Amino acid sequence: MLINEPEQINELTLEELESHEVFNQLQAWADSFKENARFDSDAVQMRRALEGKLKLPETNEDLKARYAPFVLVFKFSGLLVGSDYDRVELIKNQTVEAIKNGVDVKSCLDDYFIASNDLLLDYAGRRKIIQALRENQELLGGTPLKDWLSRFAASGQAGKRSGTLERLNFINNNPETKSLKKDEKELLRKIFELLDFLEYPNEEELKSDWDVLVKGKNGEEVRMKMADFYAIKSGVRTQEDAVFEPAEAPKAKPVKEVPAPVAPVYEKPEEISPLAYIIKNNLAPAQCVAYLKKQFPEPADFKKVLKILNELNRQGYSQFMDIVYFDEIDGKFHWNE
Repeated sequence: MLINEPEQINELTLEELESHEVFNQLQAWADSFKENARFDSDAVQMRRALEGKLKLPETNEDLKARYAPFVLVFKFSGLLVGSDYDRVELIKNQTVEAIKNGVDVKSCLDDYFIASNDLLLDYAGRRKIIQALRENQELLGGTPLKDWLSRFAASGQAGKRSGTLERLNFINNNPETKSLKKDEKELLRKIFELLDFLEYPNEEELKSDWDVLVKGKNGEEVRMKMADFYAIKSGVRTQEDAVFEPAEAPKAKPVKEVPAPVAPVYEKPEEISPLAYIIKNNLAPAQCVAYLKKQFPEPADFKKVLKILNELNRQGYSQFMDIVYFDEIDGKFHWNE
C-alpha cells in the first residue's frame, strides 16, 4: 500500500504495519519532517492516526517500540497544535530522546513561538518550556538532565548567557563529565545550546533585523528601536530625547577633479529592511499585504512574515496583525484578503 496521505494510516491493518514496506514509507515521512524542521499539519494527522493504531489492545509491545521514534518526530513537527500541558510534558520527558533521533528541537520550538505570537504574550510559552527543560528527568550518562543543567549553572553560568567556550570547557574539563561517552557529550552540548536559545530569544537576529545599530555616547555599539530612529530622523524627537545618539553617517570620500566631460555618478540606493520600509512609508494594511507578498512570495517565507508582523505589533502597529490568519484545518497561515 502506497501512503500518500496521512488519513491512509487509519486504513492499515496491524499486519500491514508490521511489514517493511509500510515501515519504510513512514520512516521516509518522518525523515522529511526532520529535514524540514517546521510545523506541518500532516505530522499532526499522522501522529493521531499512528497513535490510534498503536493503542489498540491487540498491538504488541515490539510494534509500539518500533514506531515510537516516528510518533516522537510527528509530535515535534506538529508542536503548534495541542495544549500547553502536552507541550510541557513533551519537553520534560522526551527532549533528549528527540535529539537522539535527529529532531531539530530548536527549530521546531522557534516555529511554535513565532506562530503562537509568544513575543506578544511576554514570552509566556517560552518560560513554560524553559521550566519544563530544567525539570527534565531523562538520563544522560546515568544522570538526569535537570542535574546536568543545575551543575552547569553552578559552574559559573547562572544568570548569564553562556558561550561556546564555556560550554565546551564544562563538557570537556569538568570532572563529572569524564564518564560521558563522545555522543553523550555532543548531546549535552546541544542541550546547552537549546537552553541558551530559550533563555535569550533571537538576540542576534533581533539585533540585525529589527534594530538600528548606533554609537553610544562612549563610542560603544548599542541598539536603538527603529521607531525611535525614524522619529529622530524625521524631527519628531531630538537626539537629546533619545537614549543613545545615532551613529554618524560615513563621510563621503573626496572626488578627484577630472577634466570634463564627467560621467554621471550614480549612488547605490540605500538598502532598507521590510520592517523599516513599512514604518517609513506608513503603509496601510492592504498596501502592507501587497508589499510583503512581493517580498516573500514562497509559502515557506511565512515564518519571516510573522516575525515582521510580531515586531510591528510590539512597536505599536497593531493594525497589521489581522492581515494573516491561521487555518486550523489545513494547519497553515494564509493572507486575509
